[in-house]
Amino acid sequence: MTISSGTLVPTFATSQSSYFVQVSNAVTSVTFTAVATDSTAIIRVSNVVVASNTASSAQSLVVGNNVVLIAVTAQDGVTVSTYNVTVNRAPCKFYNMFMCL
Repeated sequence: MTISSGTLVPTFATSQSSYFVQVSNAVTSVTFTAVATDSTAIIRVSNVVVASNTASSAQSLVVGNNVVLIAVTAQDGVTVSTYNVTVNRAPCKFYNMFMCL
């Protein structure tokens, strides 16, 4: 699994279920790309089905922590691997004429 901005911590491994990503305030959304090891698996990002090796729709970010749930359902339709990614969008360092810099 990859994210469009920032770096997953720790590095993605199927045995790890929780991740953290730090992004700057300028990043207002991210996408996730997951690759299923089984072509019949169903990948969902924020409960929206996404094709394997295809970017998800943009996940909007507020300042602070944003939790995104990624679920992969196996061919049997019962076995589900769930990954929680907390994306922390940094606050503005200061404002200049009503703009975040």
